[in-house]
Amino acid sequence: MSHLSDDDFVRASLEVHLPEARVFLEQLDSAERESAEELGHSPHPLGLYTVLSQAFYWVVLRPALDSPEADRDLLVRCRDFLDELTLSRRSEVLQAVEIRVWEHLRDSEREILGRGGPDPVGPSA
Repeated sequence: MSHLSDDDFVRASLEVHLPEARVFLEQLDSAERESAEELGHSPHPLGLYTVLSQAFYWVVLRPALDSPEADRDLLVRCRDFLDELTLSRRSEVLQAVEIRVWEHLRDSEREILGRGGPDPVGPSA
């Protein structure tokens, strides 16, 4: 995926790791097309900040963390998504992840996602 723009890389990674976000991405795309049509210009692709905030953090991650019953598989896939973004070493992606994800998490939530321990989601059930 090194040939992709940062925006496309984040979106493609999200779709691979968390396919449940695709429906919301399509809704965001549709809203952008409608807005562009109303304003008489071409639609813009979703930026990485929008994808991280609206399609990942608010639609997938925050509900998973706030759920009374942890979905271990979902949290592992969230962690894997964040790992892929971090390992990409793309400076704009790293900055966006810091601003749109890590800054909004409590320490305990960061640990769940691997920013504080070797096994972020605990032992297998």
